[in-house]
Amino acid sequence: TIMSIFEENNIRVTTPTSIQIPLSFSVGDIAFYSQSDLEATKELLTQLINESGGKRVLMWEEGNTLNFGYLKVVDNVTELHYVSIEVGR
Repeated sequence: TIMSIFEENNIRVTTPTSIQIPLSFSVGDIAFYSQSDLEATKELLTQLINESGGKRVLMWEEGNTLNFGYLKVVDNVTELHYVSIEVGR
């Protein structure tokens, strides 16, 4: 499953009640409808985990989309870098 990818990498997933970051950057999106989509989804999430360089990833939902991201400070400005995974259907 999607969450097991984070568990395998010892990443803690937290779900904030809201996210209000002035700068947000989508760094990837994918659809996960069946097991055949698992490998590509795993690659995208592993890339996000490696880029985050931390032990925590944020998760929030928008409709049938799960978003996973991390916060990064660049020139004293907080940025949100995230990927979107469309699920279900």
